[in-house]
Amino acid sequence: MMQPQWMIGAFGIGTVLGMAAWHTIARVPEQMYDEWHRDALDILARYKHTQPDPTQLDHASEVMTPKAPCPAGKLAVLLLCALLSVWAYAVHGWTMWYALSLAFMWFGVVLGGIDLRVQLLPDRLVLPLGMIGLFANGFGMITSASDASFGAVIGFVALWGINALYRLLRGHDGMGLGDAKLLAACGAWLGMLQLPVVVLIAATLGVLVGIMHQMRLGSSQPFAFGPYLIIAAWLSLLYGDQITQLYLGLFEQ
Repeated sequence: MMQPQWMIGAFGIGTVLGMAAWHTIARVPEQMYDEWHRDALDILARYKHTQPDPTQLDHASEVMTPKAPCPAGKLAVLLLCALLSVWAYAVHGWTMWYALSLAFMWFGVVLGGIDLRVQLLPDRLVLPLGMIGLFANGFGMITSASDASFGAVIGFVALWGINALYRLLRGHDGMGLGDAKLLAACGAWLGMLQLPVVVLIAATLGVLVGIMHQMRLGSSQPFAFGPYLIIAAWLSLLYGDQITQLYLGLFEQ
């Protein structure tokens, strides 16, 4: 039975992680845009052999600077991380699974927040998430090492292939490679057997949200798919076996 003091402790841990998550969500996009800005200026200077006009630099800086995050987002991130921490504790208790759940939660909230903010999934966060999953499964903590390795490869190839087919048919990308890399990271955590469940849940959520956006805006607009992959992977991390059994039960006579 869960003890209230331990749940309060889990809430506090989640709050601290939420503060770090919010700082990362607010800072990483600015760092990335600053790096791109400097790279663009270096290329201009190298090929034009001149110094760019200061007024052009100011304009480029404004264009390449992401919008400031919503102030209310800080409270939402803190509360979300705290509640997810308590949720993970309620499922796993004080175990290594709980520690892994906190790690996945932190990266997931940060990546989801950045994707919602600027529709980017930075490699500097996606790749460490995948490496943690592969390392943990090297010791068989969530699934076997081979299952995790195949999950990472199949996760990337699946979305990369879908996007390649979409580009062939429509002439432009339907999603970024960041989504493929994120699904690869999820596969490294959960293994290839959980990937169909993750994709099914994420696609269902994405379609529902896409329909609502289209009804509200009157036309289809690009939207971040990363948060739905993260939600689906979180559910699979906590309840993977139960979800799989429920899914398979639908096809049983």
